[in-house]
Amino acid sequence: MENVKLNDLSGSITLQFFEAMSQRVPIAAIYELYQVLEGLYELGAKNEVAIVLDILILWSDIQYPQLFEKVQRERSLTKDFAGEVLTDLGEILSEYL
Repeated sequence: MENVKLNDLSGSITLQFFEAMSQRVPIAAIYELYQVLEGLYELGAKNEVAIVLDILILWSDIQYPQLFEKVQRERSLTKDFAGEVLTDLGEILSEYL
């Protein structure tokens, strides 16, 4: 799968995910979670970060494209997708902080 499609998928999910999360927890807590996940991702724990993000996205009860389910089934895509989500989430958080 092309990186462009992962970027588009991330863009279609991350804002909805952020909005759902911000209704449940303070933005400061989302930022702390983001910092931890970003740090782990940079240290090479990409699979673990991908698992956490997948679970959080599923628990957020947002509507997501069917392509998300395909990405979840392929570990290599999941890791790249997690990086895209973290990038998008960081950009969103920078607007709120």
